[in-house]
Amino acid sequence: ATCAGNSTDVQSCSAPTCPIDCQWGEWESWSVCTSTCGGGEQFHSREIAIQSAHGGANCTGETGESQPCNTQGCPTDCQLSAWEEWGACSHTCGGGVQTHCRSITASETNGGKTCEEVGVLSEARACNEANCPVDCQWDAWESWGACGATCGVGWRQRNRVQLVQASYCGVACIDGASYEQEECNDGTCPSDCQWEDWGAWEICSATCGGGEQSRERIAAPTAGSECNHSAAVQKQSCN
Repeated sequence: ATCAGNSTDVQSCSAPTCPIDCQWGEWESWSVCTSTCGGGEQFHSREIAIQSAHGGANCTGETGESQPCNTQGCPTDCQLSAWEEWGACSHTCGGGVQTHCRSITASETNGGKTCEEVGVLSEARACNEANCPVDCQWDAWESWGACGATCGVGWRQRNRVQLVQASYCGVACIDGASYEQEECNDGTCPSDCQWEDWGAWEICSATCGGGEQSRERIAAPTAGSECNHSAAVQKQSCN
């Protein structure tokens, strides 16, 4: 006879739950760097997506990370010194030029502005533009004029003119006159014939019956015109 009943039997039972390990979520994007140059820092973080359970393994590692960024040097512009004082003017009047300078104290780095872009190293400006004083100047003396007398004391004159008039506070011509005079022809003027006094009458040429006697005179020693010698003897009748 066959056996009655099932060859197997099934009953419910309580099995242990499987362990669940911790799992991280994806890293977020890196944050903006804290500096644009010279070395900064940026961060990113993550969160646990699945917590560990039933004896599963815990998550290891940090929830956040940092890393250096923008480590390249920052650009620096060329540095110039302060301007020096203006130099002396090239002229004391009539328009000159003066300059002042400055120097490079630091060159540009990492793409900063060059010294040419920052500014010039020297400047010039006009100075002492007022007109220069002009002193009076005499021209040369002209030739002496004719003497005012041909003999005796006379005068002659010569003249000069101001070649350059004083202007712009220049010195006036005060060191002389525009003319000067001097004596000329100081020799004695010649005079007409001058006679000395008549001499005494000579003895009459006859004691009676009519005679003749004469007397003489001589010319005075002068620079005058020569005397007529026929007038040097005078005659008359006598006795």
